[in-house]
Amino acid sequence: MAGRKIILLVDNAKCHSSSNLNLHNITIHYLPPNTTSRIQPLDAGIIMSFKRRYRSYFIKWLLDQYESKKDDKLNVLDAIKFIVRAWREVSSETVTLSAVEVLEHYLMQQDVGDVARSNHDQALSNLQKEIKKLRNSSFKQVNIKAFFELAD
Repeated sequence: MAGRKIILLVDNAKCHSSSNLNLHNITIHYLPPNTTSRIQPLDAGIIMSFKRRYRSYFIKWLLDQYESKKDDKLNVLDAIKFIVRAWREVSSETVTLSAVEVLEHYLMQQDVGDVARSNHDQALSNLQKEIKKLRNSSFKQVNIKAFFELAD
């Protein structure tokens, strides 16, 4: 994992300041203001997948407690282990498809006014075709920089 480049998506709440951070392989990308409610597909896709896996580990732990007649309490370390395992199982395809869905939603909400509407419509049509290709391909790597260049 050393040397990997990472992009960290953060909403632009005041408490998410990065001014005191010295990051080498991590790029912080702040989402535009008031976009949190518009990126729910990202929330639904990625977080739903993560929560499903986490709950599965928790339920397996509960069943093990019941079947072995133990009365242990779940400790923080075990919960963190569940979190780590669940996150590692969220596939890159899940992340990519969720991001593609957000991009589709974002593009559909754009209002360019009367100027260059036909150019915008053609570009939108081309992007929609590319998105359909992405949906039908198998994902190996995601070019996040290109994703955000399209979204800007």
